[in-house]
Amino acid sequence: MPGVGMKGMRVQSIIRELRGEKIDIIEYHEDSVTFAEKALQPAKVSRVTVVDSADKHLEVVVDDSQLSLAIGKKARMCVWRPSSWLKIDIKSEEEKRQEVEEQMSALVTQTATPWTKSPAWGGACRKAQCAGVTTVEALADMTPEQLEAIEGIAPRRWKKSVSR
Repeated sequence: MPGVGMKGMRVQSIIRELRGEKIDIIEYHEDSVTFAEKALQPAKVSRVTVVDSADKHLEVVVDDSQLSLAIGKKARMCVWRPSSWLKIDIKSEEEKRQEVEEQMSALVTQTATPWTKSPAWGGACRKAQCAGVTTVEALADMTPEQLEAIEGIAPRRWKKSVSR
């Protein structure tokens, strides 16, 4: 590898300065994703996502069995390169799955809009709730036939209410 000096003298002097700390030398690659994959070898990377290209921040997901190999001693590692720092967050498949599930459940919770009694809906709201339609989204997903099947509400009432 070019740049390490004759018989690795440059590397040996750096190791001496670091009091024997082990270091890895990774060949630089312009593509951040490829660079991160090489930096984490021998761990097998499942996927790499650029979180913030301006801050050179990546998120790397590895198989659960590869996590300790990819992390080493720290869960977040920084790799130096001549022009800037590259921050890499390393997560296992399981951690990423849980994170995505939490985000999805937050979205589902936010989108469910319970309806309140209002003059526009009158008794239709109460009758629809008795039929199991408890949110505006559930109402919007219903077909005209399903709406007409709700006992005690005239089809013209639904058409008028839904078009508001």
